[in-house]
Amino acid sequence: MSFLPLIKAGPGILSTIFTYERERTITPFSLSFDITSKCNLRCQHCYIYKQENEKWEMNKLSEDTHNHKFSLIEKIKADNPKIIHSTLVGGEPLMPNVAEPLTRLVTRLFPLNWVVTNGTFPIPEDYDCKDSLTTFVVSLDGKKEYHDNLRGNGVFIKAMKNIENTNARVYSHSVITSENRDGMEELVQQLHDQTKLRGVRFSFYTPENCVEDKLWTPLDERDKIVDRLHLLKNKYGGFIWMSNDEIDAFYGKNLLSAFGENCALLRGATYSMDFYGNKKEKCVMGSKTDCYRCGCTVPTMMYSILERRSLSTLLSLLKTFI
Repeated sequence: MSFLPLIKAGPGILSTIFTYERERTITPFSLSFDITSKCNLRCQHCYIYKQENEKWEMNKLSEDTHNHKFSLIEKIKADNPKIIHSTLVGGEPLMPNVAEPLTRLVTRLFPLNWVVTNGTFPIPEDYDCKDSLTTFVVSLDGKKEYHDNLRGNGVFIKAMKNIENTNARVYSHSVITSENRDGMEELVQQLHDQTKLRGVRFSFYTPENCVEDKLWTPLDERDKIVDRLHLLKNKYGGFIWMSNDEIDAFYGKNLLSAFGENCALLRGATYSMDFYGNKKEKCVMGSKTDCYRCGCTVPTMMYSILERRSLSTLLSLLKTFI
């Protein structure tokens, strides 16, 4: 593995932290891009599936479309030279022919990359190169029964097989909802004891504005779950891919500090693009997101680094590329 990408990313990370310390301003240091709206699954809680009207078909995109999107990202990079990290989502970024070729190209543009996948396609081992590192994050929202109920029959086992059949760096991310919150401990134990995963991260389901959503966990109940996350962190250490400062940021008492108008994403930390190449109004989850019931994990990362000056958070994020 080349450490050059980490070295190249260092000045951008330090500049972001020091600029915020001095001026309380944030310039984009990360790109979030919906590579495609197309996906082989129909996950009930997917923000794109709920918000977009395009037909979700596994049609092969033309090379011209790939070239157009790639040119847009090249321009964004040129206009925002401090961007040193990308998070590539979808749709499904690893869909062969449909999205994966573009995903591969985009990771070459930035030193550090996360590719978020549903895990149903093989996870490539050849994305790393001299100038860039890529880590894969598989979405796993509970043990087999719950995960398949949310995402489709057989999805959990397929994801488990693809995790075991790759030597790439692979972590997982789980969205806590009102329906799976009681199974967190079982999920972590299974992933820790039975898989090659390097760690697991949690976020809370985020509803849309003015929508009563059964998957959302009210804030008073969320605090009790945050207590349980701390217990998991104490038991499993670094396998819980979150620092204690990040976990703290989910407490209701920190809501207005980490989320809402103080959210680092709303203040410009990330340049978020939809699959057409347009800049999103708010963040990766789009304009309908209820920022005051948010449970996204990215604002907690930013809050703990920029406001709490958490070295442990910064190191846990960099560790994903080693």
